[in-house]
Amino acid sequence: MSPDAIVSDVCTTYSIPLRVLLGRRRDRWLTKARREAALRLYALGMSLSDIGLRLKRDRTTITYLLHGRKR
Repeated sequence: MSPDAIVSDVCTTYSIPLRVLLGRRRDRWLTKARREAALRLYALGMSLSDIGLRLKRDRTTITYLLHGRKR
């Protein structure tokens, strides 16, 4: 599955437009959708920087999405 297809599938699953997924909002349900997209893209073998570019986020944000907060 291509990266575009994964992002599109996540948008369909969560019933959200792509512009909302890539937007600035940080609602919990939206963050959950971004996390799923990031996990699936990471499993595809994409780098953190490439995932960040695709989701319009910084690579450190992607690291947080994938691994959570270290305690």
